[in-house]
Amino acid sequence: MRALAVVIVAAAACSNTNTSTHFPYDPPPEPNGEPPNEAVGPEAAGAPMGPVSPGTPEPSPKRAPDAGPGVVGNPPAKPPAPPALTDTTPVDPDKPLPATSLTTDATLLLDQPAGVMVDGRADLYAAALAKPDAARGGVLPSGLVLAPSGGVLRFKNVSGKTACNGAEPAGPDAAGCAQLFGVFIGPRSGKPRRGAEELATKSLLHPALGVMFVVGDGLTGTGTGDVQKFAVPKGASRLYLGYAGDTYAHNAGGVSVTVTQSAK
Repeated sequence: MRALAVVIVAAAACSNTNTSTHFPYDPPPEPNGEPPNEAVGPEAAGAPMGPVSPGTPEPSPKRAPDAGPGVVGNPPAKPPAPPALTDTTPVDPDKPLPATSLTTDATLLLDQPAGVMVDGRADLYAAALAKPDAARGGVLPSGLVLAPSGGVLRFKNVSGKTACNGAEPAGPDAAGCAQLFGVFIGPRSGKPRRGAEELATKSLLHPALGVMFVVGDGLTGTGTGDVQKFAVPKGASRLYLGYAGDTYAHNAGGVSVTVTQSAK
């Protein structure tokens, strides 16, 4: 009987022993009775589990987009300034001309183009005068000081139209008061005289000193052909551009011209 009791007590002791112990593979319980933190290292901070590829860059923190120049406190950008009116801009023949003249002058240097504006009221008979004839109602013509070496003149980019006394605007080659004229003046040339009014088709022309000549659009044909050359007459010191009409007060429009003086 005593031997049987010993066997029963031994069997009971064995049944109270934990036969599924995994230590050291599982950590022992904490002294305070709470379960251990099984995530250690980067996993404990929320990083992804497993190894990270060495070629994968760490994600950079997100930044708010740059507000740029529109942030509060910066003044708005100013719009670009409109292009300035230049001597190569024709005058609108459908708009009334201002009280002051739009005609401009220039001083020529060899082989250097100069742009001038010719007001539709430019009275060529007033060339070399201090002021125009008030009875004719015009303004002074465009005056260009010539280079002293003579040579020839070329008129390019002649653009714009002129309207006379409310008539339909016409180009510089048109017959009548809209036709663009020129005259060479010297110290002793006197008052300009009327010359031929027909368009010349030659490439080289020889105007006389003090005599008006047709400039037109500066080409051998109307809007086409070669650029004409006008020989500077001996004794000429200035060139004037304008119109050879009778009255100018009610004219409108005008033309722009690029003039070049060269040796030949």
